[in-house]
Amino acid sequence: AKTLAAPAPEAAGEGPGAIAPAPVPAVLAAPAVLVVPPVPVNTYDIVAVRTGLHDDFHRLVVELSGEPEYSIVRNAEDRLSINIRGVGAVSNLVADLSTDIIKVKGLSVVETPSGPVASLDIEFAAGSRPENSTRQDPFRIVIDFHR
Repeated sequence: AKTLAAPAPEAAGEGPGAIAPAPVPAVLAAPAVLVVPPVPVNTYDIVAVRTGLHDDFHRLVVELSGEPEYSIVRNAEDRLSINIRGVGAVSNLVADLSTDIIKVKGLSVVETPSGPVASLDIEFAAGSRPENSTRQDPFRIVIDFHR
């Protein structure tokens, strides 16, 4: 154990033969532990996923309860994924959202250290050109697949 040394008898003004005070134990510093409360993760609901047919394109719309962080990743020539961070619930999804251009292949939610991420996997007809945009009130991710 570490101790703090008592002053020498001469420094304390005591003469030879004096009994020095007992050593004083050092205060051992405990390792610093920083407790950080969890940062609240915004959660958003996928309210609806729908498709629509238009003259020159087919449209896929993902409606959400708020404006999350998201990305659209082209996985292959005819596949893409919409990855939406912070999804808490999925509701009102229609089972078959397919058109002759768009095929919704699946929706999965994966828990990550930074919160849940939903991934909507989409396959589309070869030669189609996807263009994405967003709309407000309510927030929607929109992808138009041009022929």
